[in-house]
Amino acid sequence: MTDVPRLYHLAPVGVSLATYRPASLDSEGFTHLSTWEQLETTLNAHFGDVESVRLLAFDAADLGDVVRWERVATREDRMPHWYGEWDARLVRERSTLDRVGTVWRISRATVDDQSDEGVSR
Repeated sequence: MTDVPRLYHLAPVGVSLATYRPASLDSEGFTHLSTWEQLETTLNAHFGDVESVRLLAFDAADLGDVVRWERVATREDRMPHWYGEWDARLVRERSTLDRVGTVWRISRATVDDQSDEGVSR
């Protein structure tokens, strides 16, 4: 059995998946995503002023060919951008991440411990 790659979206704590729509979908035409390896850099660059965020995990295969890997000015690597319509039914896992101190540090164990089973939509 092969593992399906995951892509992640960071959302505000307390949002309802039933009504959530990323602001970037309206302003930029896509939803910002990150790979696991990109998450800490993304958190520290864009979420340094918040204490907690929701980590939403998607199976890359579910998002199809509307994910484009694009260069951004502030990164050397390409970032996944999802140009499809937001569909909360595609969220496979969600976790709450809490910043400790002034820098975000995450591990798979931290995320696994916080993961919501049976994601309610």
